[in-house]
Amino acid sequence: MFCFKYYRMTTPRGRALVINNYRYRDPYDIREGAEYDVSNTRALLEGLGLIVTVEHDCSRDEILRALREETQVMSHRQHRIFFFFFFGHGGEDNTIYGKNWEPVNLVEVYHLLSPISFQMFDGKPKVVIIQACRKDRLLNRPVRPTPVLPLNIDDFLIFRSCFENQKSLRRHRAGSLFIRTVVKTLMKHCCHRDLANLFEIVKDRVRTITRLLQERYPRDYNPQMPMVENCLTSRRKILLFPEYHGE
Repeated sequence: MFCFKYYRMTTPRGRALVINNYRYRDPYDIREGAEYDVSNTRALLEGLGLIVTVEHDCSRDEILRALREETQVMSHRQHRIFFFFFFGHGGEDNTIYGKNWEPVNLVEVYHLLSPISFQMFDGKPKVVIIQACRKDRLLNRPVRPTPVLPLNIDDFLIFRSCFENQKSLRRHRAGSLFIRTVVKTLMKHCCHRDLANLFEIVKDRVRTITRLLQERYPRDYNPQMPMVENCLTSRRKILLFPEYHGE
């Protein structure tokens, strides 16, 4: 089945790479609750028919190496969708951090997943989901200039847990609000809604919940607005179960 309105799916649907940075060093920090994000996400992805790889506590070089190695997996030729999840600390200027607080600019991630580097996925959807604050915690954070790399972001669907200069809510015994809402929404609605539409639902839910929390506990909570960047081409949609749409 192929329709210009939808991306074609296969069985297995595709692969997913999850990087969870739980422990940070110098200064030392543990992202308590991140283990719930990993277990919930793995259950979701495997339930959707994806092959899942999870990497823990990666440095800057290990993050980029894991992505580079993933793009060389030959089974991608038969698959039709790829997910990349990052759970960790982030900062301003499109920055996420390796376990030693080395910055990774997301331009480097997008370059590795673009058709320039990931040729087997040219014309196929790449879904990037980032659970990380976008407000720096380090007073003297290491700064790298924004890399100048060839970039093609066609067929990307990018979902970030918050807007610039915001924090992402995470609970020690439940994980992050953003990932928890992503998992619940997809589990409930992925059979009858496209992925970009589901992300908009998550965005509204997280925004509403954090505003209510701020009204009740103004000293403890701030608003959180997830951001969707839809670069899918030809107005196509990602339907994980297109058979239920009669397509």
